[in-house]
Amino acid sequence: MAAEEEQIQVLPVKEPLDLIRLSLDEKVYVKMRNERELRGRLHAFDQHLNMVLGDAEETVTTVEIDEETYEEVYKTTKRTIPMLFVRGDGVILVSPPMRVDHNHSPCLKYGHKAHWALIIGYLISDNNELFVLARHGKAKNLAVWSMAALSDSNANLIEFEQPKGYPDCDFLLPLGGIGGDLGLRERAIIVNKLPQAHLYKYTMN
Repeated sequence: MAAEEEQIQVLPVKEPLDLIRLSLDEKVYVKMRNERELRGRLHAFDQHLNMVLGDAEETVTTVEIDEETYEEVYKTTKRTIPMLFVRGDGVILVSPPMRVDHNHSPCLKYGHKAHWALIIGYLISDNNELFVLARHGKAKNLAVWSMAALSDSNANLIEFEQPKGYPDCDFLLPLGGIGGDLGLRERAIIVNKLPQAHLYKYTMN
């Protein structure tokens, strides 16, 4: 056992690209600009984040306005590509793939299916698009959301829905409900003094 432990190679992580190196030959999730997402096996990459993905699944999300209700309607299209070259100048985030069966991104359902999220970071693209990095109880992995979509979803927090797992429980709500003056609609809670030992600032030249 001791001999086996001595053979274990510990790979140092000194910069963000080292995390990409550790994902070689593994499945990764790649967040692109313009609401484009990729999931595939990472075969190669360089210092500019140009990548080669195998068995890549591309998901593109578009937003349309309903002509009758004027509400935003999100539509997704998917396709599978056996081998895909990804230009690094369009990459926003690379991480392990999401392993959930449902989409838990911000939505407009008047507070129904609402859940908490802890915003732990943000990204600003070259064209000044703002994205947030979030942790939440619906998935184990990091989420990347458009700040505009999150803001619209928070402003749509109007009604309280009894959680399915707690049908007989009573929940304390502020006067006026979650959408009232004392509720969480269009509000966030700031948590101070969190550890920042693994804070990275990465700029592509």
